[in-house]
Amino acid sequence: MNKKLQALFVSAATVFASATVFANQVPEVVYQPKDAQLIKQQHKHNGEYEATYSLPGNDVRPLAQEVEAYAKSKGFNVVKSEIRPDDAEFTFRRDRQELEVSIEAEKNNLIEYEVDFEIN
Repeated sequence: MNKKLQALFVSAATVFASATVFANQVPEVVYQPKDAQLIKQQHKHNGEYEATYSLPGNDVRPLAQEVEAYAKSKGFNVVKSEIRPDDAEFTFRRDRQELEVSIEAEKNNLIEYEVDFEIN
């Protein structure tokens, strides 16, 4: 009986770990800056995804350039691009997929990076 219970526990732990790893995966179309701390993320239905990151810095332009280059490398076209030293806004499209990005310089030398991936 003890071995059956142990096998059941191991199976349940494996299923839980797999579900947790899947839930924490970021879609490959989302640029993840190094040094960024994930503040919140939400996996929506149909593969859609939202996330907010925080990272050190006060000029958003280098990050904006990285985000734009990454989106283009994934086959997205730029629909909207507004880049200033303290904030940047992007909208990218690829087929029925839309990627909206907002980058803002916050107080205390921090940058907030938000991404919203939608499938229409």
